[in-house]
Amino acid sequence: MISIEKKNLIECDLSPDDSFIDWGLDDIAYIKQDIVNDEPVWAIYGAEGSRMGYAAERDVALAIIAQNDMTPMSVH
Repeated sequence: MISIEKKNLIECDLSPDDSFIDWGLDDIAYIKQDIVNDEPVWAIYGAEGSRMGYAAERDVALAIIAQNDMTPMSVH
């Protein structure tokens, strides 16, 4: 089991907006590596492409998605 500690979480706001409903994909999020403030992070994106948050570690990003009843997808 993944232990999510505040130090691992950089930013997260997983409140889906109306566009998720319009697309019919309100339960899918994907992650990919990104750079924020010159630091490597795992960015969390909604199905329609808006960034919803990011975490310092891949496992934490996946856990955040799962805790919000969404299905994680990985982008390479």
